Amino acid sequence: MTKIISGLKDIIHHYDVILSDIWGVLWNGTDAYPDAIEVLKQLKDQEKRVILISNAPKSATWVSNMLSRAGIERQWYESIVTSGVVCYDFLKSEPNPDWKKYMMIGREIDHEYYHNIPYEQTDLIEKADFILLISLESNHSSLDDYMPLLHQAQQRQLPIICANPDKCFIDAQGHSMIRAGSIAQHYQQQLQGNVYYFGKPHQLIYRACQKQIGNNFNASKTLAIGDSIEHDVMGAKTFGIDSLLVTTGVSQHLSLDECQSMALDYVSSKLLWS
Repeated sequence: MTKIISGLKDIIHHYDVILSDIWGVLWNGTDAYPDAIEVLKQLKDQEKRVILISNAPKSATWVSNMLSRAGIERQWYESIVTSGVVCYDFLKSEPNPDWKKYMMIGREIDHEYYHNIPYEQTDLIEKADFILLISLESNHSSLDDYMPLLHQAQQRQLPIICANPDKCFIDAQGHSMIRAGSIAQHYQQQLQGNVYYFGKPHQLIYRACQKQIGNNFNASKTLAIGDSIEHDVMGAKTFGIDSLLVTTGVSQHLSLDECQSMALDYVSSKLLWS
């Protein structure tokens, strides 16, 4: 049965390591949540290990710099593991001999991080061996915008490498927008395309976190915090660790009463210390 807590202080004595989501938990995409900053300070004071785990298709350095500008200081967490890093490492370290060229879907600003993968980028889907899906071209993009390209990919049986499994995003004004995961899901479920996912809830990103933690990793002493049941809660459950759902971000429509009837470990209205 789900346990509703008033703050992390209620349960922190059970855990040594925190795997915290970023968007919707620590900040809203524009500003850091003051209560979340207080939590990070308290965790540092208690010498808890904090690893930020994000489905951002970016480098850890890029995310860290962004957080610093929002007021989340580097000293308050140990490291950042992103889906972008996990995806990049896979493409870099395990090259597929059948793949020579790829077509990228994403904003131009997101392309730079992937320039050193051992494949040649092409703008022509006819020449691509796979599609690297990192983001959408615009916050106002819709699934319909990508349907012609997806049908072409299906006809050529191209796999999609999805560096961000998130399906939606809630901006600072509370508006919901689709994300790369929605495109990948449609390709996989409706067009029967082959998709490789990197990021929560898929386990490679959790194994990357475990590697960061080292040999003293203890699942029973590790808590995941996030705002998504599908990504944060289910990913943690599959990995064998407890989770705390905060009803902010993509779960802001859920009431605590609704959550209590779900099979969750812990739930709180937002990330609070007490």
